[in-house]
Amino acid sequence: MTNFKTLILITAGLILVGCGDPRADDKVEMTNSLIGEMSPGMTSDEKEETAACVVDVLDAELSDTGWTAIMFMLRNDREGAKAWAEDNDINEDALEGELELAIDKAEENCETRF
Repeated sequence: MTNFKTLILITAGLILVGCGDPRADDKVEMTNSLIGEMSPGMTSDEKEETAACVVDVLDAELSDTGWTAIMFMLRNDREGAKAWAEDNDINEDALEGELELAIDKAEENCETRF
């Protein structure tokens, strides 16, 4: 019985490690970028807290397509975004609406303006 419990725990651990957050690196990049754009009147703690809040809301609200689009925007990669949208037959109106709603929610929940 002990061996069976150990096997289950090891399997669960491997699944959890293998199912890491695919957006983790993007979240760090976005957080750092947002902190750099915030008001100089904010303390570093306020900047970090607000940036983390915005990133969490956007992560929760955006589909993978929306997330990819916002990362292109963050990186100022218009050419890459255009090629990606064409290659993936992206509905730009729907995407724009999704981004607008997510940004509005982030501004409301995190008490900030973009």
